[in-house]
Amino acid sequence: MPLNIIVKSGGRKNISDEETAHHLAKREEARIAEEKHTYKERARKVRKAAENMQLPEGVRARAVYDARTYFRHEQQNPGCMSDPSYTRELLRDNEEMRLS
Repeated sequence: MPLNIIVKSGGRKNISDEETAHHLAKREEARIAEEKHTYKERARKVRKAAENMQLPEGVRARAVYDARTYFRHEQQNPGCMSDPSYTRELLRDNEEMRLS
């Protein structure tokens, strides 16, 4: 699937497509690294808030995670969050997501 990126020039003139793509890729890599670095703290806050939730009778939450984490996993591996074996491994490897 082709991706069209429209970039407003700002102040840089005569920058090639390769340089623009490289600049965007480096910025995205830095953003992903920051998100992964702050993941554990975010996950602990979400879990603490979820432990105090009052769920209706008969409903039991198995895991809790924020939308950023969900969409990052879906972006890296499309369809993975609906795969039971993937979510089982995810919960096994990330104890801060489990509620039980």
